[in-house]
Amino acid sequence: MGKFKRIAWFYDDLNQNGGAQRLSLEGCRRFEELGIESPYLLYRCRDPGALFDGKYHPRIVSRGSNGRNLRDGPPGKSPGPALRLARGVLKLLGTLSDVLWLRRTLRSLAPDLVITEGTGSPVIHVYL
Repeated sequence: MGKFKRIAWFYDDLNQNGGAQRLSLEGCRRFEELGIESPYLLYRCRDPGALFDGKYHPRIVSRGSNGRNLRDGPPGKSPGPALRLARGVLKLLGTLSDVLWLRRTLRSLAPDLVITEGTGSPVIHVYL
């Protein structure tokens, strides 16, 4: 196997100072130091400079906010069946839209390797 030229990192959102986030940002930085292009793909992201006191500055490729949240309605009241159904449909459509964005982005970047974190939806989305 030849030398890697591009390794894409994927995580669904980067919004907290956790161990998995630090590990991926450290890996991304180290690969860049070795001359391997290492874009960090995200569906949603707050300012990465705000995380870990601005220690990391990865090349972010982000979808941004996609506005999938539907308001809960009046406090203290349970949402009715129509609102629950609407939320479910919006979540499904949002997830499908996220996966399609990821596929297009991976196709255009053509990485030699994709690294993702966790065992849940990020892994499934890369597989799809």
